[in-house]
Amino acid sequence: MTTKSPTSIFAKKVLTQFTEDITDNVFLYIQNNEELLQDYLDAVSVSKRQTVNALLGKMIAKRFEVSNDIDEKGNTIKKNPQSVLIKTKYTQHSK
Repeated sequence: MTTKSPTSIFAKKVLTQFTEDITDNVFLYIQNNEELLQDYLDAVSVSKRQTVNALLGKMIAKRFEVSNDIDEKGNTIKKNPQSVLIKTKYTQHSK
């Protein structure tokens, strides 16, 4: 029987939680970056916020090769965002 080190357990926990919230994390990154925020606002001025956010969400999933998390009833797991750029719940992801 092998035991995992506290460092390994911690690292896995961090990466799992980061991946679950990757959509919110990307939007928080945009929100906190002046240049990216302006680019986002420019995109939203041309397209609807929902369109921009949906495309970003799809591109995040593809780029980071994550999939939607499903609960025991087969429903997609949705979470409340911290980013003010997301106006509805976002989908939790896993690797």
